[in-house]
Amino acid sequence: MDIRFINVEHSIKFRTMKEAEREANRLKMVMDRFAKRTKIPFACLFGVSQLSLRFGEYVLFHNGKKGRPIRKAVSKIKLFEPPETVAPHLHIFIVYTEQEKRISNKIVESITKRFGNDSSRAYDITNTDPLYFLQYVARQSGILRFVEDFTNTIQFDLKKMCRISIKQKDGLYFHNNNRHDSRFRLPAD
Repeated sequence: MDIRFINVEHSIKFRTMKEAEREANRLKMVMDRFAKRTKIPFACLFGVSQLSLRFGEYVLFHNGKKGRPIRKAVSKIKLFEPPETVAPHLHIFIVYTEQEKRISNKIVESITKRFGNDSSRAYDITNTDPLYFLQYVARQSGILRFVEDFTNTIQFDLKKMCRISIKQKDGLYFHNNNRHDSRFRLPAD
């Protein structure tokens, strides 16, 4: 079975993260209903972001205790500072095997109906590097929403791939831009 990938560009910038999260939840519900109704094998990832990878990224911190690790935004520019932010926006990533036009048109039509023309476009990114784009979305997005394949025919787990794509650290984290640089001093204990 041939697995293919689509990137849907959502050009709308939101005022708050709450609005962007609400839109991601709405699109997730639309695609959940569409998947159950049509039985087309596909999976979607909706990422809500207010970071630019130029300024910061999300990192998982293991604190040695039981439970889920803490996911925090870290700055690439300033040491021990929160990263600079941009306007909240959405990233949409789709994994499919067939009927690309029906899947992408459903998302594009839903976005166009709500925000007007020229607010969304779909691109096939199978021949470019789709795993790089998935890693980009996972590291940049603070909120992730998933639509799972209800037919169980796609052997590509988006949740597991996102977990693998995010950097995982124990203790302090220094980005490569800050490492081995004498301009920065560690905070006193």
